Amino acid sequence: MSDLLRSVRVLEVSSRLQSAASSLAALAQGIGPDATGRDALKWTGDLLAQIDWPTKVPTRSGVGGGLAVQATAASPSFYASLIEAVPAFALVGITSQDGIFQFLGALYETLESGGKEPHKLAPKQLTLASELLESISESLVAQLSNNGLPKQSTRLTVGAIG
Repeated sequence: MSDLLRSVRVLEVSSRLQSAASSLAALAQGIGPDATGRDALKWTGDLLAQIDWPTKVPTRSGVGGGLAVQATAASPSFYASLIEAVPAFALVGITSQDGIFQFLGALYETLESGGKEPHKLAPKQLTLASELLESISESLVAQLSNNGLPKQSTRLTVGAIG
C-alpha cells in the first residue's frame, strides 16, 4: 500500500509541475495564467523552495508537511534536471554559478507570485524554466515506470517445480 501512496504522490507532483510548465510557456508568449495556472505556479514555487532551501527564498506561510514529503521525492529529479540544463543555461546567457542562482531566485519569485507582472525573467528564460519543470516532471514519471527497466515478474506456481 505504501508503494501505491508513494506513486500517487509522485504522480501528483509530476502533474502539477507539468501544469506550471505550461503556464510558464504561455507567460513567455505574453499570455497570463488563469486561476488554475496561478495556483499551479504558486504550489510549484512552494515545492521548489522546499527542495532548494539554500536559495533562502521566502515561502508562503502554511506550507504543510505533505509538501515536504513530496519535495523529498522530487529532489533527485530536480537536481538531475538542473545538471542536464547547464547547456541550455548557456544558450540564454547564463554562464556562471551565480547566474544560475539569480535565475533560480527570479524563477521562484515568479512562481510564488503566480506569474503576476512584473517578473524578472525574459521570455527565453521563462521558456527555459518551463523546459526545466517539464524535465523534472518527466523524470518523476520515469520513476513510476521503473526508470524504463524491465520489472521482474512474479509468477504464482502450484505444486512442485522440477
